[in-house]
Amino acid sequence: MYLSAVIVPPLEQREEVARLLADIGARMDAPAPAAKRRAWGRSRPADAPVASAGLTPLPVGRMTLQVTRFGYVEPEAAARLRATLEHDALGWHPLTIHVTGEAQMGGQDELLHLSLGGDVGGLRGLFREVTESARKAGFMLDRRSFAPQVPVSTLDEAVSDEALAVLVEGLEGFSGEPWEVGELTLARLGFGAADAEVQVVASIPIGTTGT
Repeated sequence: MYLSAVIVPPLEQREEVARLLADIGARMDAPAPAAKRRAWGRSRPADAPVASAGLTPLPVGRMTLQVTRFGYVEPEAAARLRATLEHDALGWHPLTIHVTGEAQMGGQDELLHLSLGGDVGGLRGLFREVTESARKAGFMLDRRSFAPQVPVSTLDEAVSDEALAVLVEGLEGFSGEPWEVGELTLARLGFGAADAEVQVVASIPIGTTGT
């Protein structure tokens, strides 16, 4: 099975983001002017078909922070990885983070992501702890691949500059309700469909939160 380590925000925080995006999306539909479009490094010619705003929030089950991917893992190796993470996580420290309105587009999944705020330094430290535990369990991972962002939406490539301006304005200054990260989730991630959700394999308590 293909395994990843993820952090799953509480449902309340994910629904807060979904409501924000739904509100912004309702205000984004505007005709594109006859000019070349450019946004987040993308462009389209002036005669390209005009589309609707195309901001589609992901199901809240997809709004998770990927800490790292382990790739395809055999059952015996998965059990070893889980045991190592469960043991080591007892010595890690919970941290408090929140979703911000800082948006990034692209990456491997070509989705709109929102950056995380709060104890981002602690979050990066958690990533290092996870990769070190994985190394002890026999996994070699890229320690440079962590991005403290949560995928939240798809965004049509034909979106107009005006609609993008509405999106940026709607996200500006947003600071979601903070939460304490008290567990790491070992998960199987769905592939292909945009609505594929995380399948939890194990919830691993961090520090004293599990006692």
